Amino acid sequence: MSVTALLVTTLLFLAVIAGMAGILFWKGWTLGRRGARIAERLRKQAGLIEALRTGGEDEFRTAVETLRSGVPRDLREAVLDAARDAAGDPVPVRLARSFDILGITDRNIDALRNSPSWERRAMAAERLGKIGSARAVFPLLLTLRDVKDEDTDVRGAALRALG
Repeated sequence: MSVTALLVTTLLFLAVIAGMAGILFWKGWTLGRRGARIAERLRKQAGLIEALRTGGEDEFRTAVETLRSGVPRDLREAVLDAARDAAGDPVPVRLARSFDILGITDRNIDALRNSPSWERRAMAAERLGKIGSARAVFPLLLTLRDVKDEDTDVRGAALRALG
């Protein structure tokens, strides 16, 4: 191999490494910015989160209706997650019910049953466990029974979701 070929190969290798590092940096930077934007948007919803967590039944119903009609769809689940996290374990029944009312539980059940991606099915099982809705128990049990042998990660996520 000539010196020129070795130099070209080395430069190509370094260019590939630099490109990969740039992609990883960009991905981390954009995820960090996205997380910061969501955190800022959640801070603006602090009153709603508190009403979901500690409000009386009327205040809770009003908060869920506000989530349905006045909060952008991409932020609804984050608001409910923040209220659930602040409430601690076990998940209060009415918070789990709010995931049901807003269709979040059904969306994750559908992903668990129908997604062609085992990663998406495993993530849906994990989300259902965090949501804590009784409606998720039967689909999670069916997943334990019906999952293909190669999808052991999905089975494991369903087991963890069931507690």
